[in-house]
Amino acid sequence: VTVRKSILGIPRIWRIPFSQVSGVRVRHEQVEGVKEKDRDWEIEIDRKGETPVKLGASIRERPEAVRLAEEIRGLIR
Repeated sequence: VTVRKSILGIPRIWRIPFSQVSGVRVRHEQVEGVKEKDRDWEIEIDRKGETPVKLGASIRERPEAVRLAEEIRGLIR
């Protein structure tokens, strides 16, 4: 899985080998004062023995986040 992120405008790209992926899930964080329906969804990749990696942290619709997570799961099997 190739991950691309930008920190302060500086792009960072790295790869997570399929063998290190232990799970893919859809989630969103609790944000005080923000209704659940107004929170963005994200895809999180669990890595064996390491911290999870968040992807797509600004997906507005849950069905779209679920579809993308399923597509990633299908590609890594």
